[in-house]
Amino acid sequence: MAILTNTIGYNAPGFVEGKLNFPGTRSTTTAKQFKKRLRDKSLLPEITTIWGDKLEKGSTEYLIPVLPLIETYATKPGDKVKYQLPKSSMERFVIGRERAWGIHVEQEDKHFSAFDIESPLIQEALVQMNEDIETEMLEDIPLKVASFNTGNNAGFTTRNVALGAADTPVTLNPDGTLASGQVRPLRYLQRAVNSLRQYKGSSGLTGLKIVCNVMVADALQADEKFVKADTMGDATSVIRGDVYSLGKISGAEIYVSNALPVYEGEDALVYPVYVLDKSAIAYHDEMKVDDRNMTDIDYWGTFSRSKLVYDWFLQYPERLAVGYVSIV
Repeated sequence: MAILTNTIGYNAPGFVEGKLNFPGTRSTTTAKQFKKRLRDKSLLPEITTIWGDKLEKGSTEYLIPVLPLIETYATKPGDKVKYQLPKSSMERFVIGRERAWGIHVEQEDKHFSAFDIESPLIQEALVQMNEDIETEMLEDIPLKVASFNTGNNAGFTTRNVALGAADTPVTLNPDGTLASGQVRPLRYLQRAVNSLRQYKGSSGLTGLKIVCNVMVADALQADEKFVKADTMGDATSVIRGDVYSLGKISGAEIYVSNALPVYEGEDALVYPVYVLDKSAIAYHDEMKVDDRNMTDIDYWGTFSRSKLVYDWFLQYPERLAVGYVSIV
């Protein structure tokens, strides 16, 4: 299924004056800074556990011994003890992703510009790097979800929760009479969160998050049964800093993100919906190389570059669910 993409042209032509009687008398004013590029704040710190100091310096591989299961048995007086030889397994994670950028600013451009052009370019590159990493991760998540936490037979215990699949999404209908197979957005998200609670250890789900596209959030807000954020245990605001949140449903905070992929379905657009606990995904950046104001014997100007080695791991797959919905 194809992912929709949208590219905005920032170099659209501006206002063009008509014929002038005194063209040589007109002056031009140039802004002393670049036009700001609008961006959303990254959700990565909100939906992942940042490992930070987990890996020793120079290490690109992380091994986690898994505690073995201990079996118990029924007994009665006089029975001999049955001994189990515990055997541990091991999980292995490798830091294997790299992303980089490089900028060359020619000497004439730096010298004759009305303001410092190099610093904003570098800052833009750094922000773009973070945005691209977030998009990459959100597109990668569905490929790693456990089979019992996605599809139309989700739920570790019951296997009867319809979360939807990419080719058979659940249809959300925020108002009107529900047709066969349609669900209210609020009810869908409630069931998605509660399906995650079917796995053992659900009492430890203290950082539950829902991440959805803005159009899924729009359908939720149109749901007549949707309770506003100030009556959902969140009396502060629906906007937290630069991260757009709608409040909570069944204990899970709802984040709205345009970085999620959107798929072209057979009859309508298909939107993935992620329900996860913050402990599910571990993110780690192992190495960052920054070089600024380098010079070259063959080219005038300065060169700057940056490279990041990073990766993320599903350390608790049972704490991530992925659904797919379309909207009436």
